Amino acid sequence: MSREEAIVWVGWTPHWMNLELPMRYLEDPENLFGENNGESDVRTLLRSDYANAHPALVTFFEQFSFTADEQSWMIQAFGQEERDLAEVAQQWIHDHPERVEAMLADVTTTEGDAAWPVIEARLP
Repeated sequence: MSREEAIVWVGWTPHWMNLELPMRYLEDPENLFGENNGESDVRTLLRSDYANAHPALVTFFEQFSFTADEQSWMIQAFGQEERDLAEVAQQWIHDHPERVEAMLADVTTTEGDAAWPVIEARLP
């Protein structure tokens, strides 16, 4: 790097290195890492009886998502900067209220009220 020469290594996302290093991903025309460069989804599973008893939770988890860049930021803040996990989460929520609102669309409290106004009122 000090000679400003290209370096090739296997990298992945999400990872903090994507935020710190001037890097780009090479094409994989032979699908060595799988379709879409090995892209995958992480899913939340609930027991069917629990899901049936808590439909608002199911709705929330269906809408719960983070981009790879957001995950990279979280990994960096928690893993590299050693910030408290709750602090990292609170900062993300504070910085992205529109995303939280979208994740809570059509989600209700146990009393049947819209979840977003309840959460929004508790934000710092």
